[in-house]
Parts: sequence; structure tokens; C-alpha cells
Amino acid sequence: MEEAGHLLDGSLPRRFTGAADLDQDRLLVKAARLYYESDLTQAAIADRMRLSRQKVQRLLDLAREKGVVRILIEPLMGIYGDLEKALEERFGLREAVVVETTAYDQESTVAREVGVGAAEYLLRVLRPKDRVVVSWGGALLGMVNALRRHPHRDMRGVAVIQGLGAVVDPSRDTHSAELARRLANFLGGQAVPLPAPGVAGSRQARNAFLHDPPVARVLEEARSEGRSLHSETRRRKCRDVLVVSFR
Repeated sequence: MEEAGHLLDGSLPRRFTGAADLDQDRLLVKAARLYYESDLTQAAIADRMRLSRQKVQRLLDLAREKGVVRILIEPLMGIYGDLEKALEERFGLREAVVVETTAYDQESTVAREVGVGAAEYLLRVLRPKDRVVVSWGGALLGMVNALRRHPHRDMRGVAVIQGLGAVVDPSRDTHSAELARRLANFLGGQAVPLPAPGVAGSRQARNAFLHDPPVARVLEEARSEGRSLHSETRRRKCRDVLVVSFR
């Protein structure tokens, strides 16, 4: 039974359904144009069209579902989103960053350019009171050097922990203690040196170092939740990979 163009259950009669759908489509197209082409906010669209914000949100969602709005992400040169996504899925990574190099067969160039990408990433993800564990290597040196292009940060409470004992000449700028000191200085944090060699002369010496209270404290702090940075260089193919891991 119909009354004033409506069924008694409140729904529209069949002859009016198409008109209602057409009106809905007009609304979603208009809302989509205002949002994506005119850059109006959802609140402004709601006020202009005399709709609730929830209705505008539903119209925009429906516009994407029906293909009225299609978002295309156009890749840029030097950006390897597909490869990064594949690495993240394959190895269960939170985020992978692939850096293009201008000379893949020159180790110093690769390390420097990987370091630039690592510096940008570190500054983006680091938070006050974070703990950062560093090893040593060319890419880490490249990262610390690249930070000089940025203004110093005031990351109060950040601890930069030397995670690898001395395995190279301490005077070299790739040494873990030197990298930790420089990184902590840039971040306004505290460097935590590891007072032990990277290689012990015997098992007894190794055990003695591990049970030495100052060494044990640093290692325990390094094992706690934080971010660890280490550089892996494969010299045959001159690949320098900087790994940031979260625990």
C-alpha cells in the first residue's frame, strides 16, 4: 500500500528508486570535486551542501568504492617503492629504504650515499629518550657525516650506546666509540662507551670482559628495547647496507 509516494514501511516505491540513486551519485560527484579538486575540507563541504560531516565522509568513501575517484601514485626517479614493499613483506620489516647510488662499484661513494638516506630516516623516526646502539662501518660514517647538513637536534634523554668493542684502530673515524660520540653530540644525547675490545685473546679473557660490571651494564642497556644501527659491507660487489633494527 502506498501513501504520498512512499510505502507504509518507509521505503521508496520502485519507480522512485532510480531517481534516488541518481541523486546520490550527483551528491558524491559534487562532494568529490569539492574535496579533491577544490581542496575544501570535509567540514566546509558539509556546510556548503547542508549535509552532516558523517554524510560527506560516506559520500567520499563511496566515490572511491564506485571508481568515481581513483588515486594514482606516480613513482619518481630514484624512489623504489615496489622494491621496498617487497623487502618489507619478504623479511617482515617495519620499513625498508632503498637508496640509489651514482657509482655502485665505488665503496666510498656507496657508503656516503647510503649514509645520506640513513641520516634522513634516523631523524624521522628518532624520539626523545630513545636508545640507539651503533656498531661501525663506512655507511654509519656516511650517516654521521650527512647529519652535519642538518641543524643540531635537542633529543634529551637519547642514549647512543657503543654496541661493538674495539676491532679497528680507535683513532679511525669509523670506530664504534667515535661514531657513538659524534652521533650523541649531534643529537644532544649521551654517549655510552663499551670499555672492551671486540675480540678477546681467549675464552677466559672473553668471559672476564663479559662479567666485568662496567661492560655488563653497557651490554645490558644495549639489549634493552631500542634501535640498533650496523653497517654491512660486501667488498666483492661493493654493497654497503645500513640496517636499522627495532627490538
